[in-house]
Amino acid sequence: MKKLLCYLNGKYLPFTQVGVNPLDIGFSRGYALLEVMRTYNGQVFNFKDHYRRLASGAKILKLKIPLRSSMMEQVIYRLMKKNQLKEAKIKVILSGGMGKEDLAIGPKPTFFIYVGPLHLYPQKWYQTGVKLISINYQRQNPQLKLSNYVEAIRYHYLLKQQKAAELLYVYNNLVYECSTSNIFLFKKNVLITPNHAVLPGVTRKTVLTLAQKRFKTIIRNVTLSELKKADEVFITSTTREILPVTQIDRTKIKNGQVGKNTKILMQDFQDYLQKKYF
Repeated sequence: MKKLLCYLNGKYLPFTQVGVNPLDIGFSRGYALLEVMRTYNGQVFNFKDHYRRLASGAKILKLKIPLRSSMMEQVIYRLMKKNQLKEAKIKVILSGGMGKEDLAIGPKPTFFIYVGPLHLYPQKWYQTGVKLISINYQRQNPQLKLSNYVEAIRYHYLLKQQKAAELLYVYNNLVYECSTSNIFLFKKNVLITPNHAVLPGVTRKTVLTLAQKRFKTIIRNVTLSELKKADEVFITSTTREILPVTQIDRTKIKNGQVGKNTKILMQDFQDYLQKKYF
């Protein structure tokens, strides 16, 4: 792996030389926000939506983003150029920094931007669909994209063990989201997605906008039993785009094949990307 530069608190540094104080409350207490982005044709996908979500979370956590939107975007493109990347996956972390007391926010936040190679998921997944594993869990503060992924990491071993792609969070039989993606289902030609206690996904927002041009869309509570009886299921995320789901736990979705409406939305999403970024 070639040496990559990153951005930490106003400085461009080699990734191997980056260090954070272990008493930073983002490290010691998990008080930090995370934002993950990607590029298409060298342009960040829906950057303004990502920045707005980060700013919204920062306001709730009483943190200040050191860079304005335009400046942060410039830093990302500068890192892409310095790291000689045509396409990139971007991670932004904003933490509470070093407080004067044990649980206090520091006077200056820690602000880190990593721009590295973009690794795509296997194309076969989009052709045949993937499996989800449900676990009993509901995220705290779901409107925030926190850096705390304890449950996702704790149960990550299940994905390889059961040849699955994602963990599905279910609590009191209500479906919420996956560990790093939002979830949708089709009942005939009606598109449904959970309505509360879920991360406001950037790709989710785009897919809902595209879907409303073709299908009736409903945002409401969804039970696990209803999800498993759906005609089609898919998940969305910045790095996955629209990824079909053909199995949840031991239950095959419909006939275990990627549904026609999902394929239509997948193509609509590609058309949207082509028009906007190429």
